[in-house]
Amino acid sequence: MSKWKSFKEKFEKLITDRSYSLSDYSFGGGSPSFHVSVSPNAFMETDNNVLVFTIAISVISDFWAYRFIDRTDTAWEARYSPASEKERELLSQVGQIMKETFPGHRLLEEKYLSEAYDDVESSIGLKRSPSVFDLLFVDHDN
Repeated sequence: MSKWKSFKEKFEKLITDRSYSLSDYSFGGGSPSFHVSVSPNAFMETDNNVLVFTIAISVISDFWAYRFIDRTDTAWEARYSPASEKERELLSQVGQIMKETFPGHRLLEEKYLSEAYDDVESSIGLKRSPSVFDLLFVDHDN
């Protein structure tokens, strides 16, 4: 728990625009991860289609991940890779904080995070098959 508090303190220092609130979902309904979300605009000027930047740190394994949520014409879409130099820089800074506070945790690679499983039921009300990100960092009933 002290590592999580330390991570959040360091993470919040990266925020340049305090008008965006940081949402901490770590303890809602027994989540299997420490999980914070905030608008990327809190850190940098971004494309208006980017809605949410999330960091998730597993409490059941030694992995962590990030996710950007973009708005499309028809829905919201998750992506697990940076789309700009500013996003790469933000991820580099978050990676450094992770090394300092959770030295044993490794970043789970993008190719695994978006992989979906049709034969696994999700409790989080998805209209699609759950991804590894959903199952490892969000879905607390599986």
